[in-house]
Amino acid sequence: MREKTKIWNISWVEQDFFNNFFMKLSFKIFFILIFSILLIYVIIPAPEFPLPPNDSLQSSEPADLETPLRRSYFTNFTREEVMKHYKDQLSSSAYLGIALPTYSFNYPPEEAQTIIRDQTNSTFLEEIVYPFRMSVFINGYEPKTKKGLVFFEDNRTWRQKIIVKYVESYVGVRICIVFLTALVTWFILIELKKFIKELKGNCLSVEDANCMISFDWLVDEINKLAGEDLK
Repeated sequence: MREKTKIWNISWVEQDFFNNFFMKLSFKIFFILIFSILLIYVIIPAPEFPLPPNDSLQSSEPADLETPLRRSYFTNFTREEVMKHYKDQLSSSAYLGIALPTYSFNYPPEEAQTIIRDQTNSTFLEEIVYPFRMSVFINGYEPKTKKGLVFFEDNRTWRQKIIVKYVESYVGVRICIVFLTALVTWFILIELKKFIKELKGNCLSVEDANCMISFDWLVDEINKLAGEDLK
């Protein structure tokens, strides 16, 4: 009978050891996988400067030719059509067409003179953002008078003039940010586990049963997330 109990105890200890080992291993693999995907995301080539709307005419005004990363066009597209056109183009990478997460911001038109260029007229200003990567600002100006729309260029009347500004970060900077984010996240998890253990120790010192139940639950949740030991 004692022999059977001893064997059962050894088996239970071995099972507990392997459960903790695989829990820690699973967490580390998950952590490395997440940041590897993030690293690949910041390394893959960014979309090229987007093509203008199909009906557009590129502006040849000197202020619109200062840099290839800021281009202006006359178009008869509405604001909604312009934004859909650019969002559709910028939704994937130039490399294998990999889908990229994006979100957009709306800015007050007055900020166009700061973000786009000094003395820029604006009806709307939006930013399409790639987290950790780049931004594309799209400014539209639709002038109106009593006679209607007044842009006249190349013997044609145009609804509005848009300015597209392409702002990309350096790959080296993006990689550094990913590694720093991974290190900070790792140390936060370590400190969080230490903090929970200290709280549990204080709880033990006051011998509060309700407190013990709460902190046991917290420790169990942390252990499920990160294994018995993050170090």
